[in-house]
Amino acid sequence: MTNSKLTNLGLRRFALMRQQFIDAMFIEHGFITRKILMAALGIESAMASRDMAIYSALNDNVLLNHSKKRWEVTEGFSPVEGLLSINAADYLTAAGVVFGFELGDIPRTKVEFGVIK
Repeated sequence: MTNSKLTNLGLRRFALMRQQFIDAMFIEHGFITRKILMAALGIESAMASRDMAIYSALNDNVLLNHSKKRWEVTEGFSPVEGLLSINAADYLTAAGVVFGFELGDIPRTKVEFGVIK
């Protein structure tokens, strides 16, 4: 990994995988919620919040949309350098096999859990 911010975090394997998942979701869908993280990766609310805080420290181009209760990319978004070594869609497909979920379409309803079925 070439990103010095990323290297300095010293993340363990599963923590790094969660950051990769977040990056891939932003690339593919432009947003992520704590509910998505919790359901897809089997983590608790506090861990999802912590992971989002870590990611937002790595990437200044995401922000929390309080009215929609989700993190979203801003206009200047680009993935964290060195975080993903494969295509984001391929990563999410592989993560789905490992964690047992399938990616769905971006939801059209107020409840945005439909990204992951």
